[in-house]
Amino acid sequence: MVHIAREIKVAGVSPVSFDPALLALEDPVDPALEVESDSVDSDMVNYVNELSNSNTSFVGNREVAHTGIESVRKYGIGPCSARWFYGSFDIFIQLERRLASLYPSLVAQSGKCRGMICGDAEITIGSTVATLVMPCSSNKTLNRVFIPNNAPHSVMAGANLNRPSKQVAITFYDTVEDIELPKKPRSSKVHATLYFETVTNGIPLDLPTFIRKIAPKLRRSGNLTGATIMFDDRNGLGKVGPQSLGYLNLMEAKHGVNFLRDALRPLHCEVEVLVAGSWFDAFGHQGGYVTGSASKVECLTWNTKAFFFSTPPMPLQAAISDRMLQILSDQSHTKKAVRWES
Repeated sequence: MVHIAREIKVAGVSPVSFDPALLALEDPVDPALEVESDSVDSDMVNYVNELSNSNTSFVGNREVAHTGIESVRKYGIGPCSARWFYGSFDIFIQLERRLASLYPSLVAQSGKCRGMICGDAEITIGSTVATLVMPCSSNKTLNRVFIPNNAPHSVMAGANLNRPSKQVAITFYDTVEDIELPKKPRSSKVHATLYFETVTNGIPLDLPTFIRKIAPKLRRSGNLTGATIMFDDRNGLGKVGPQSLGYLNLMEAKHGVNFLRDALRPLHCEVEVLVAGSWFDAFGHQGGYVTGSASKVECLTWNTKAFFFSTPPMPLQAAISDRMLQILSDQSHTKKAVRWES
């Protein structure tokens, strides 16, 4: 953003830097407070420097910079209110269509897909989780939700946002082996909702093994009528896979475009899949996104909780995100994947 603003000569914009001399001088009475203050100042300097030198940033790419400049000239700053109020710019639709077709394995599993871009990744993901843990449309179906104990704060907040309901049972777990479900008759209908972080501490999710272990437990707990899978790819996009397009890009390279369909087959039911992520974690600028099953994403756009993240990123941010995805997608499939893949 700063780079683009400097290119178009916005008055008062300078390179991202941090001068400790700008900090207010303090003379705290408590020595411990002084030590803590110095530590905070140091962390702030390191944080700003890290952002300005981030390897995930594409500001040095001429194509991306040119796209950003042209976007500002075409759209200006753009809107800052809910899309339901003013509608969509063509660049929003263009990026969402690119997201919808980004992963062949997702299309193979879900059929028609749809993307949705949003202004803030944390709120996007938390609100999506809150929507997924609501009671099912049929009051005779129990929504069994599974979330790992080490899930991010926004996910935990979203999971606990709704009122308690007898139609929703949330299980927080450490490992799939820890999950114990009560045995119910086949007449009891169950919908499974599973949240996953795709990459944790540099290690990719072993989806086939998890599904293979939890499937018999779900079947013993009732008649499994359907399932929803949510992948949190904040640590995937821009970091892993032969084209740095994230977890599914990595799995498609290793197992083919039928990866999702094969991995989810033990559930023996219809499965809807969502992939959510962060433009900031991937490319260094604000925004989030959700892509996946068209019917599920359509539900998100109309759900009242989803309204909280319906404010999109600036057109500039959408334009450079779209260009970044295009550049990554055009990279050779033979490019060596990340080092831990071997």
